Amino acid sequence: MVVGITGRIGSGKTEVTRIFKKNGFTTVDVDRMGHKFLERDDIKKSIRDTFGNAPLIEGRINRKLLSEIVSKNKDTIKTYNSIIHPPLVQELKNLINKQGKTSLVAVDCALIFEWGVEELFDYIILVKCNEDKRIQRAVKDGKSEEFVRRILSVQLSDSEKLKRIDFVIENKGDLLALEKKTREIISSLPLQDI
Repeated sequence: MVVGITGRIGSGKTEVTRIFKKNGFTTVDVDRMGHKFLERDDIKKSIRDTFGNAPLIEGRINRKLLSEIVSKNKDTIKTYNSIIHPPLVQELKNLINKQGKTSLVAVDCALIFEWGVEELFDYIILVKCNEDKRIQRAVKDGKSEEFVRRILSVQLSDSEKLKRIDFVIENKGDLLALEKKTREIISSLPLQDI
C-alpha cells in the first residue's frame, strides 16, 4: 500500500509522514530526494546552463543561493521545476514500483497533483492549515515570507486538492491532535489486505 501525503508548503505533511513511520510505514521524502538530485552532474550542468554559475560554490550547488535565484518569480520557479521534476518523478515511480504491493509506504510529496502522479498512490492525504500558520512555520524553518508566498503561488490550492484526495487532516498546530487524526486515518486503512 502506498499512501501519498500532500499539502502546500508549511502545512505539516512532514510531521504526518513521521507519524506514519512510527506506525510501521517506510517513508519517502521527495524534498530530500530532490536535494540529492542537485548533486548529479547532469542536473548541475542544466542548472549552470540555465542560471549561470551563481548558485555553485566549488562545483557544488548551494541550495540557499539556488533558492534565492529560483524564487525570484513564477517563471524562474517553473524553469527550475522543468529541470528537476522530470528525473525526480521518474525516480519516485521507480522507488514505489520497487516496494511492491505488500509494503507499507508513505510518501511526503507536495506536488502529487501538479506532477500528475496520483495513480501511483492507493490513498492520498491532504494536510492543510491556514495561510498565516503555513507562512509562520516556513519562516521558522528559515525561509523568507516572500519566498513562501512565491512557492504558494505555483502550488495548487487546498480547495483544488480537496476534490481529489481520500483523507484530509486540518493541522491547527496541536501535535497531539495531529497525531490522533493521523492514527485514525492509519487505522481506517485496509492494512489487513497487505
